[in-house]
Parts: sequence; structure tokens; C-alpha cells
Amino acid sequence: FEVFKGRNHIKLMFSRLKQFRRIATRYDKTRTSFDTFLSLAAAKIWSPHFTEPLAQQWLRSPVSPPWPINRSLRSIRRWGRENGRYCFSKIRDDLGCDYLHAFAVIIALFGLLTAWTVAFGTREQHNELRGGDEHCKPLDAFKAIGHNDQLLWMALSYLLYAVANVATTGVLFYQFTYVLGMPEQFALAGVIPVVTGLFTTPLYPLLNRVVPRRWLFTGGMALMIAGYAMFIAAPRNLAVVLIALVLFYLPAQTIQMTAILTMTDSIEYGQLKTGRRNEAVTLSVRPMLDKIAGAFSNGIVGFVAVAAGMVGSASAGDMTAGNIHTFTTWAYIVPSVGIVLSLVVFLARVRIDEKRHARIVEQLEARLADTTR
Repeated sequence: FEVFKGRNHIKLMFSRLKQFRRIATRYDKTRTSFDTFLSLAAAKIWSPHFTEPLAQQWLRSPVSPPWPINRSLRSIRRWGRENGRYCFSKIRDDLGCDYLHAFAVIIALFGLLTAWTVAFGTREQHNELRGGDEHCKPLDAFKAIGHNDQLLWMALSYLLYAVANVATTGVLFYQFTYVLGMPEQFALAGVIPVVTGLFTTPLYPLLNRVVPRRWLFTGGMALMIAGYAMFIAAPRNLAVVLIALVLFYLPAQTIQMTAILTMTDSIEYGQLKTGRRNEAVTLSVRPMLDKIAGAFSNGIVGFVAVAAGMVGSASAGDMTAGNIHTFTTWAYIVPSVGIVLSLVVFLARVRIDEKRHARIVEQLEARLADTTR
């Protein structure tokens, strides 16, 4: 009888799988593609039975924070839990979906709410200095960049930084899998930038009140160079690698914010130099540089993996000293040279700072006042 019960479960399993027409009619011609879709179908059948009990358990057991809180915070938590449970159940019941899809709907609603808040809550400040802003074609945009030397040098400095940053970020999986032999610890490479970003992003305006942007950029680059030095010195030590990751990601927001603000200040510099205000062009430079750096990083990561023998069925035990040296050279030494060059370009060629920008704005206002008389 027990064997018959197990046989019944197997028959029901095949019946559930045959509800997918692609499996029932065998659309796929190769064994690999058929097995792949069979795994996807099984995962879709299995996932609700895994996620719904977890969601129900999460709803029944409120999470207590590890630190003591007063009565008002307890009331806020109780109110949020009760209303969140109601909204969660309401969406699930009205849409007839499972807990996972209801959670996705809530996240999508929050995303729309924040996007609409930014779109409709942002007010652009108009003044007389912005009256000369013109729309440009792509060719005119590159001409404007070439005529604005401060924008050009800042863009070059940021491009060197961005290529090095995304290339090193892309090889961290190989670092944990083949060099350290601890792929289960790779999640730390995602947690560290999130935590450091949440800490440094709101801190930047406060630091910029007392520390000039030029020194913030230099200090951030120095931290990144120190992180690279630790990567190079002890690539097989987990503790050293984690410290290097903190040093690598800690100044990321500071460097990027400094680059954005410097490029923004170069708008008035270009207007004073050429008599034309190319604001839209200037603000589109950084996203363009990020895309270029991402394209370079894809090739760099692939080259590093192949050159170091981290492909196919290779494992951490197969890595020789030569493989590790090749990986360290192209994953850390070469990008660190890019960081050094980025800092050199910034310190040697980028002259615009807060004080010079203020003087440029005064000159533009005086010129505008003379033309309106």
C-alpha cells in the first residue's frame, strides 16, 4: 500500500508537468533545452509551496529589533505590522495571486510612488544665467565637450576610475570562487557596498561643508589604492580581502558625487569660455562614461578569467601560483594603475572647485548685467 501511495505521487507529478504544453508536446529538439525547461517548470510548481509557508510564518511572528525601544516606537511598529498585513492580504485576495506575487506588487507600487514623487516633486530653478541653454545634436555635444577643457579632463579622470572600478567589481566572483575557494562567502561582496553606500551617501554633504571636494576626491582615491594594495598583498586571506573590500567600496559615493558636482560646475565654466550653455550635454556625460566603462569591463573580466585558467571545470584546488599571479596582475595591479592615473589627471588638470565656480558665476552675472543695460 505504501508503494502504491508513492506511485500515485509520481503519477500526479507527471500530470502537473504535462500541464505545460511545451513539455507535453516536446517542443524542444535537444536534450539540453528540454531538461532546462523541465527544471524551470518544476521550479515554478515547487516555489509556491516553499514561499507561502515562509510568508505566513513571517506574518505571524513580528521581528523585534536588537536594541531597546520606547513605547511610541512599539506603537509605530504595531501599526505598520497590522496595516502591512492587511495590505498584503488585500492584494493577495483581490488579485488571486500567491504571496510571492503579492510581495512583488507591493514593491512595484513603492517603486511607482517614489518615481512619481521625484518626477512631480522636483522643481527646476530657472534664472537668467540659464537663458542661453540650447538643444544640441550628438555631434554638437562632442564639440562642446572638446571646447570645455575642465569637462574634458574631469571626464577622462572619471572614465579611468569607472573602468577600474567596474573591472574589479566584475572579477570578485572569481576571487571568492577560485582564489579563496569560498564561493559561499561571495554574498559579502554584495553586502559591503550596500552598507558603505548607506553610510557614506548622507555623510557626503556634511563632509563637503568642512572639506573641499578636491580633498574628498583625493582621500577617496587614497583609500581605494590602499584597498588594491591589500588585494595584491594577500589575495588568499579572507580577512584581508574583506578589509580591502571595505576600503575599495567606502569612497565610491564620495568619488562619484565629486565627479558629478565638478561636471555640473563646468557648465558655467563652458558658458563663460564659449558663450554657449550646454547644460543637457554636460549632464549626460557621466551616464555615457558609465556605459563605456561597463563595455570595457565585460571584455576585461572575460580576459582575466581565461588568462588565469578560471574556466570550465577548474576549481580552487587547480589554481597554481602562476594562475594567482596572472589573476592578481590583471584584476588588481592594472586597475590600480588606472586609479593612480585618474588621481593624477584630476590633481594636475582639473582646476575648477567651489571657490572658482563662485567667481565664474559672479563674472557671468556681471556680463549679463552689462548686456541688459
